[in-house]
Amino acid sequence: MAAKKKASKKRIDKGKLLQWAERGKAFKTTERQLRKAEFSHQWEIAEWMLKGEDTFGQKAARDAAEKTTGMSRETLQQFAHAARKVLIRVKGVSFGHHRLVASLYPNRALQKKELHFARKNQLSVERFSLHLRGLARQDERGKIGRTSTDIAAKKFVETCDKIEKHWGLRELLSGQPPAAEHREWLVKKVRETASKLNETADDLQNHWQLYLPLPPTGGFSNKKLFDEWKSHEGWRKREAAKAAAAGSGR
Repeated sequence: MAAKKKASKKRIDKGKLLQWAERGKAFKTTERQLRKAEFSHQWEIAEWMLKGEDTFGQKAARDAAEKTTGMSRETLQQFAHAARKVLIRVKGVSFGHHRLVASLYPNRALQKKELHFARKNQLSVERFSLHLRGLARQDERGKIGRTSTDIAAKKFVETCDKIEKHWGLRELLSGQPPAAEHREWLVKKVRETASKLNETADDLQNHWQLYLPLPPTGGFSNKKLFDEWKSHEGWRKREAAKAAAAGSGR
């Protein structure tokens, strides 16, 4: 059996590598300003990194760029990943917004659509990442079909319909009233059940806020729900971090 040929190592012109890396010194001195500058400057870094990786290979380019710019390897990797995977530029949203739609590659039309959505709704990077995770979750649900909670929701609605149309309720509303002790007990029980169901409805809405990509457009129905949403800020940050990691290809 013939031995497999080893992949030939890419020959690197060290002179050209040093010349390319030299440009990184300018980025190092202006890194703080670049964070606040227009996204075109960040794209300049991203495209510079992409060119370096394509020319010298990932390791050599990242080693040199890390040394000359002072930026972390992870940051440089994210720049290159965005340049490679984001196929559209939309003015009015940051580089961070663009970096998140790398996960939608190679669907250029969808990247454009979502970036315009972020601009129109003035979404922060954090909220946009939640929105995109919501899209991914919806797509996943579509692939796996109905879940146990979908079935439970359908069954519960059917039960509510049965209660509303129960023959006993129709009889009570159309016939003579029951005995006085039954009337008092029944009205009390109906009110208690209605109150518990209303609380359950609030609990369901409150729980589902965790799974919505964005807060409801009409706001919250009461302060309790708003406070609950605020209390999950840590969860939203963790979800945003997961989305950022997914968008960077790590």
